[in-house]
Amino acid sequence: MWAVVVALSPDGSRAAAVTIEGTVFVWDLATGAELLVDAHPEAGGPPSGSLRFAGNGRLLAPTGSRYGMRLFDVSRKTSRTVASGSKAYHVAAITDDATGFAALTSEVASGRLTYGVEIWRIEPPGGGG
Repeated sequence: MWAVVVALSPDGSRAAAVTIEGTVFVWDLATGAELLVDAHPEAGGPPSGSLRFAGNGRLLAPTGSRYGMRLFDVSRKTSRTVASGSKAYHVAAITDDATGFAALTSEVASGRLTYGVEIWRIEPPGGGG
């Protein structure tokens, strides 16, 4: 397994990695226990984005196709898409209260590569928006 993107939780209790083929792993650093493995069906190569831990043990990661972002609830071993589209999502930052994120995006249109910054609000599960 070749990890290409890694992250540590703010409290240092968890580590996460995405492999070259796009599988997401999360471990408990005190016990070494594997907390989450997610082999996304669309993952076909290394992520262009970065991993970031959010509040309450959640993890923000690129989607398998790398054209969006997913929010993992590590405790429940679930994930949901919080952003998607035709742009690749690269470096991400999360607010301290884990209610939003900003990401550097890139897109090729009409033969031109353009970059942008997107800011998203992370709605709670079942919330509107």
